[in-house]
Amino acid sequence: MNCSHAHEEITGILTQDVAASSQLQAHLESCPECRHHWQDQAIEQWTSRMLQVPVELVSQVVDCLRPIFKPVKN
Repeated sequence: MNCSHAHEEITGILTQDVAASSQLQAHLESCPECRHHWQDQAIEQWTSRMLQVPVELVSQVVDCLRPIFKPVKN
């Protein structure tokens, strides 16, 4: 799996409640950039859904929250 496909699958998982494939799981184990992308996208989704932040403010709130969340390391 390449990063582009991983990003597409991550979007599907976070927006459509699709299960992660074994290929994505293997890719995430070896790709720190995609793990970071996953974490960033998850924070954005959580911010907009759980905190019910208006869409136009999500990026500002995420920027404030990002230092709280430590990057996932392997």
